[in-house]
Amino acid sequence: MERINYWALGITIFIALTCARLISDLIEWKVAAEYLQYVTQEMQKKADAEAKINAQRQDAEAKNKAARDAEIVRQQENYQAEQQRIAIANRIKAESAVEAQKKRMETCQFWINEFQKTKSETDKNHRNNSCRDAAIIFN
Repeated sequence: MERINYWALGITIFIALTCARLISDLIEWKVAAEYLQYVTQEMQKKADAEAKINAQRQDAEAKNKAARDAEIVRQQENYQAEQQRIAIANRIKAESAVEAQKKRMETCQFWINEFQKTKSETDKNHRNNSCRDAAIIFN
C-alpha cells in the first residue's frame, strides 16, 4: 500500500477550500450586485411613479386654479355688467322722474294760466290739485 502524503493532501484540501471560498464569494458578489441593481431599479420605478403622480396633481391643481380664476373673471364681468344695467336703469328712472316732474310743472302752469283767465272754481281746483302734485303750494 502506498503511503498517503498528508502534506499534499492538506495543501490540496486547502487549495480546494480556498477555490470554493473564492467561487462562493464571486457568486455572492454577483448575486449582491444583481440584487442591488434590482433594488435600484425598483426604487427608480417608485420615484418615477411618484414624480408622475406629483406632475399629474400639479397639472390638476393648475387646471383647477385656471378654472377658478376664469370663474372669478366671469363673475366680475357679470357683476360689472349688472352694475352697468343698474346704473342705466337708475339713470332712465331719474330721467323719467325729471320728465314726469316737468310734465307736472307744465300742467300746474297751464291751470294757473287758465285760472287767471277764467277765475272759475273748477279751474281753481284743477290748479290746486295739479300744483300740489308738482309740489307747488297755492293759497
